[in-house]
Amino acid sequence: MIVIVGLFLLSFRYFSIIFELTATILSIVLSYLGGLIFLSLTEESEKRKIYNTMSKYLAPTVMKEVLENYEDLIGEVGKKKEITVLFSDIRGFTSVSEKYQPEIVVKVLNRYLEAMIEVIFENEGTLDKIIGDAIMAFWGAPSSQEKRDYLAVKTALGMVTKLSDLNLKLTEDGLPQLKNGIGINTGDMIVGNIGSSKRLDYTLIGDNVNLGSRLEGLTKYYKVGVLASETTYNYCKDDFIWIFADNVAVKGKNDSVKIYSPLCEIGSNDAKEVSKEIELFAEAQSFYFDKKIETAKDKFERLLTFNKVGGLSSLYIERCDYLLSNQSILKEWDGSWKMTEK
Repeated sequence: MIVIVGLFLLSFRYFSIIFELTATILSIVLSYLGGLIFLSLTEESEKRKIYNTMSKYLAPTVMKEVLENYEDLIGEVGKKKEITVLFSDIRGFTSVSEKYQPEIVVKVLNRYLEAMIEVIFENEGTLDKIIGDAIMAFWGAPSSQEKRDYLAVKTALGMVTKLSDLNLKLTEDGLPQLKNGIGINTGDMIVGNIGSSKRLDYTLIGDNVNLGSRLEGLTKYYKVGVLASETTYNYCKDDFIWIFADNVAVKGKNDSVKIYSPLCEIGSNDAKEVSKEIELFAEAQSFYFDKKIETAKDKFERLLTFNKVGGLSSLYIERCDYLLSNQSILKEWDGSWKMTEK
């Protein structure tokens, strides 16, 4: 607009030409304002599109952080950061897929994923990806979270409860029930935009990510719903009631890791009853690790009917039978268990 006014002044000075400026300037001003309004509306529309798309992947609190600091986040290609990762998978879903019609399988899976992802978002998690019936989520990125590990474990227990409620509805609708396993690990991981020039994923990679996946796979073997690494346990051991599951070397690793199963949150209605079960289980476990296998087996057998520790006790009974039948292995045994399967 300043340029146009300058041209009008030059025309008057050198050619004595007088223009009626009121209408012209008003037109210019209105055009300028109209352009600003258009750009503002366009930008707002784009923001809404971005928000609607990203909200399918990120919790509302994380979305707020991304939108407020998007310029800094865009420049982040990848970095090492301590993060808590969660893996969840439906057990035996292949058999469900083979038994029912495709439309029923998809219907059940969608209801399951809707319920599980809702719990993740309620606890401020970032949904990394869905691979068939498997879910990967994490806490601690893109923004740091003070109660990262607590939120992840709370999510896992919430998913177990949510699935129990969902199974009641599935039964009412004549649909198959589901059972899942959840693994959680905390450690240094590489996080960032990973992929090619045509496709990028904001995701995690690293050995600690793999351990989280391994723990999810071990839930079936240990007959528990959730397994967490010692690192995760140490960060939030005072927030939940835990049971020490084992000292295990996962497949592909020589060094053993301590793994724990969270049973309920401190202060929950069944906390006292759960604590009693854990005390009895820990007593049996102490004889087991002291190589007093016959005494340990006897005590584990008394726990088979218990709600929270019954499944894990049955595993330890199998272990006791194996060690009693292999005295040479028992003699050299250091208390850890090496897994040969994922």
